[in-house]
Amino acid sequence: LMIAVVVTIAVGVMVSSFRLTVVDWLSTTIRADVFVSAPTITANRLISPLPTGVDTTIAQLPGVERVRRYRSIMLPTTSTPILQISLDVAPADHATFLWAEGDPDTIWPAFYRDAIIISEPLALRRGLHVGDTFTIQTDRGDIAMPIAGVFYDYGTELGVVMMPLERYRGYFDDPQLSSLGVYVAPGVDSEQLVDTIRAQFPGVALVVRSNQMLRDASVAILDRTFAITNVLQLLATIVAF
Repeated sequence: LMIAVVVTIAVGVMVSSFRLTVVDWLSTTIRADVFVSAPTITANRLISPLPTGVDTTIAQLPGVERVRRYRSIMLPTTSTPILQISLDVAPADHATFLWAEGDPDTIWPAFYRDAIIISEPLALRRGLHVGDTFTIQTDRGDIAMPIAGVFYDYGTELGVVMMPLERYRGYFDDPQLSSLGVYVAPGVDSEQLVDTIRAQFPGVALVVRSNQMLRDASVAILDRTFAITNVLQLLATIVAF
């Protein structure tokens, strides 16, 4: 009885703690009002390219304040492939990152200059720290880039490398985009903008979701991931009886 009760409590606390951590991370990371991407078969890797010109068209729509561009690709390495995300980072976007290692006052100047930032899973798996270098296989050859910071990330266990979009395009012959974060002007309804964007591209396969829709979908995926723990708690309860 004692062991069964302890197992039930331990599993419940573990799941609740991890769920709360991820929800807080989503609240900090997902800041754009509307997200646009191409259909993909995976929930955490938006690597399918958007149709050409989608970003320019959306940026010109009424009520759009700015558009944040993303390009995601899978980088080959000597061991496990990693996810590389190239993106636009404005000063207003700095708050979307939670740092496991590094000082934001030094991270961002280095990031804009020549450095990269990496996710905590990649740092732990490869034993990397701020000040180390990470070699990326580019279309211009292998480039060793210094690591400016390590950020918390629960999107993929493979690890993530981030660099500015313009620098990525200098190293890779790839003008495509994977997704967009759309920020609406004050007083504009984001749900209405979702309908406007969908109407702007009839017949084009686009996934357009509001901030709340994306958060709800992410939490639903998280809950499905831990559904097995409900079975463990049920089994422990049966053993207790």
